[in-house]
Amino acid sequence: MRLFVVHDEAGNIDQAVRIPSDSPLLVLTPPAGYFYTECEPPEGLTEDSDLLAFVKSYRLDSSRPKATAVRRAD
Repeated sequence: MRLFVVHDEAGNIDQAVRIPSDSPLLVLTPPAGYFYTECEPPEGLTEDSDLLAFVKSYRLDSSRPKATAVRRAD
């Protein structure tokens, strides 16, 4: 599974899209002030996971070699 997120500069995730690993690259145009990034899915996120719960519970950490979704601290 590949996970793509639309996020702001601080890493707050606004939207998430998952596609099968063998799918071609997904092309999205984020709204002004947002970015579109493929990220490493968090441990336990599966094809059947609730993406709304993921968006509410995680943020993007782009300080790692590959952008990774990490649980929100708040």
